[in-house]
Amino acid sequence: MSSDGERPRGAIAWMASNSIAANLAMVILIIGGLIFSTRVTQEVFPEFNLDSITVRVPYPGASPEEVEQGILLAVEDRTAGIVDVKKVSSQALEGVGTVTLQLVTGADRGRVLQDVKNEVDRIITFPEEAEEPVVSIANAERTVLSVIVHGDLPPASLRLLAERVRDRLIAHPDITLAELGATRDHEISVEIPQERLRAHDLSPPGVAARSRGAALELPGGEVNTDAGEVLLRTQERRELASQFADLPLVTTASGTVLRTRDLGEVRDGFSEADIEATFNGLPAIELFVRRVGDETPIAISAATKEVLAELSAELPAGVGVTAWNDQSVSYSQRLDLLGRNALLGLGLLASGDRLFPRRLELRHTLLGLGERRFELVDRRLVRRRIDAHEDVALPERNVRFDRHVDHAPLHTGDDRHDPLRDGGRHALRLIQAHQHHEHED
Repeated sequence: MSSDGERPRGAIAWMASNSIAANLAMVILIIGGLIFSTRVTQEVFPEFNLDSITVRVPYPGASPEEVEQGILLAVEDRTAGIVDVKKVSSQALEGVGTVTLQLVTGADRGRVLQDVKNEVDRIITFPEEAEEPVVSIANAERTVLSVIVHGDLPPASLRLLAERVRDRLIAHPDITLAELGATRDHEISVEIPQERLRAHDLSPPGVAARSRGAALELPGGEVNTDAGEVLLRTQERRELASQFADLPLVTTASGTVLRTRDLGEVRDGFSEADIEATFNGLPAIELFVRRVGDETPIAISAATKEVLAELSAELPAGVGVTAWNDQSVSYSQRLDLLGRNALLGLGLLASGDRLFPRRLELRHTLLGLGERRFELVDRRLVRRRIDAHEDVALPERNVRFDRHVDHAPLHTGDDRHDPLRDGGRHALRLIQAHQHHEHED
């Protein structure tokens, strides 16, 4: 509480007495906010890094118990003692095992990643059927929206259509990353009856080995000649069932070459997995459109819907593409809410003169109050009673205004501590001075 003769202090008091500087600071803040709002990274959720590393080891055809015994226990033993590893957890599924290493806060993820790779590479007890381990840093996915490709199509045709949609999305200049969701892996199956295998002294593992060995694309070195260097390379890569059907498997005693198609059936298909997706009762494949770098959710969503509109006109009846789980909608709603609040605040600020016609009296009243309450006296009532030399009645006090207010003290009904006298002194004197000059005029 300010005592007599002291001016109110504080940021609000300074701005009230220096209105030009306060308004200039407000304008600078508004302009600066508008400028930097165009440079702020726009994202639905804040970007962050996960302090964890995953080790994934595929083990085709193995049960969860076999994955645990052959894969997970070995990886856990080798990685548990690495520096900055806080916790090790694992998950065994049919055909694959995953080990997750949680790091301590602030650990160097690159260094720990290399240490984990070195330890995993030293493991020599993995089953022969296990594939190469994949060690990676866990990253938070920044998905903006999903695209559902659906239709009454065979699985292979639906997969080709989903890949086509993915390529069209990536070709758009505003979209950098689009990935297929959980789908079954492409697989080429070779089925040969057992009697034919026995007749030609073949076995399923032998056929698989010959197929892998003949479907390789490997460098063979180089040959130095007078004309220069000649690079040698085998180009026997096969990706379709028709290419594997022409693969020679065995030569008979008569010199006849038997190929895969002569002994059995070769088909393009998908691996057996418990993955199935439907959309409105139709088979479907989900694609994820993600944000990269400074890309904005609104721009990615608009670009995706533009591509989908073009594709919808090209697709046959019964097949469609649909945007799903668009995160940019919630982002736009948040921006609209911020914009409405900003406009509301500016509107209240601009209409202050109309809302508070006695702005000068109210401002000085608030400055003189401190933390006390004060009822502002209607100035018309004050003027009439000053002109009539009457006392002004306030709650539980009788305040008499002297005609010469520049030097006259403020009188109250008693000499005890009076919050009206101490807290509202500046406001009352301002009102008295204003009415005094009006009376003289």
